[in-house]
Amino acid sequence: MKKNKNAVITDKCIENVIEWLDGDKYVYATVTTKSLKKRIYQIAKINSLLEIVAENKDESILVKFPLKWIKINPGKSKIEDDKEKPKKKRTLSPEHLAKMQAGRRKSN
Repeated sequence: MKKNKNAVITDKCIENVIEWLDGDKYVYATVTTKSLKKRIYQIAKINSLLEIVAENKDESILVKFPLKWIKINPGKSKIEDDKEKPKKKRTLSPEHLAKMQAGRRKSN
């Protein structure tokens, strides 16, 4: 295994992990990201299905939650959205055009 020359070695854990075994209904996750930890604490206060199992010395937390909460949704980029939606040209009905022209005649 190659060593990364640019890697910074610290005592603080920077790895986030989600793991479960086939057939399990619950997932265990180790979380180090501050914003995600904050969100987890907020959800744990109002939802008993999210359990904070441990707070580790390296400031990471181990949590347990239902497997069905995991969703993989890559979303779409702006470029892909533009490709899928052909731009529609605005066309006016003959009746609408006639009304517009009649309105112009009256104002002139």
